[in-house]
Amino acid sequence: MIDLFFRCFTRERWIAVATSRGIYDAKGNVNPGFAVDEVGNVMLTPPVMKDDVVVTPAVMDTWFCVNLRIYGPKHDDDMDDLYQGE
Repeated sequence: MIDLFFRCFTRERWIAVATSRGIYDAKGNVNPGFAVDEVGNVMLTPPVMKDDVVVTPAVMDTWFCVNLRIYGPKHDDDMDDLYQGE
């Protein structure tokens, strides 16, 4: 099995690429042999607060993040689960 981490400009771009590469079918379902965890936009640093006042806001990654696991029948014995946010 292979684990990959993708960053795309937007979720729409991820869907377009994943569909064209056979990861999703035309209805948006994940095809066999793939496991997808759409993480979304990730917080890089938490906000700095002082007495309920935001001193420094949280920094968000502007890219859409996705974990992708590729596997096949010969790897089923070595398969573990892809948990949301893993």
